[in-house]
Amino acid sequence: MPETDGGEVAAGIASDPILHRTPVVFLTALVTKAEERSGLQIQGYPFLAKPISIPELVAGIERYLPAQVVC
Repeated sequence: MPETDGGEVAAGIASDPILHRTPVVFLTALVTKAEERSGLQIQGYPFLAKPISIPELVAGIERYLPAQVVC
C-alpha cells in the first residue's frame, strides 16, 4: 500500500466503532516466514508472509479466521 502501512490500517480498524470487531489477517512481504511463525502481530492482528502458496493462505485463513456459526 503506497500511502499507508498495515499498522495504520490496523489502528484505524481498531478505533472504528463499526469495524473494531472485524477479523483481519494481513498479507505482507515486509516480514519473513520466521517472523510469521514467531507469532508477531501487526497492532494485535496476525499476518501471513509473502510469498505464500494457496494451501498456506487457506490454512492461515482457517487458523486465524475460524468459521462462526450464525444462528
